[in-house]
Amino acid sequence: MTVAPNRAVVEAQGLEPAIRAFDMISNVFIEHAPGEALHLLPGHAYFLAKSAAELRERLRFEVIPLIDEYLQQGLLGAASTELFAVRDSLDDMVQGHGGTA
Repeated sequence: MTVAPNRAVVEAQGLEPAIRAFDMISNVFIEHAPGEALHLLPGHAYFLAKSAAELRERLRFEVIPLIDEYLQQGLLGAASTELFAVRDSLDDMVQGHGGTA
């Protein structure tokens, strides 16, 4: 059974950088990705963490590599430009330049 990504689950943990990251990625998929690519939207579990440090690790070792794979394979078509910008923003968050993640 596939469970759709759920922002409320990310919100419930109260970690603002996780909500921001989830929203950035979701917005690219919802607004720019072709319909056949919507199933590639990372689920809310990627953004669940007990601390900002844990979130940084999840972004660094799970979310960013997944986005890189999507970009390398050209899976999002015209949305790739927007997804690349989000990827850079996530990398800034991981590096400590874009917020408190």
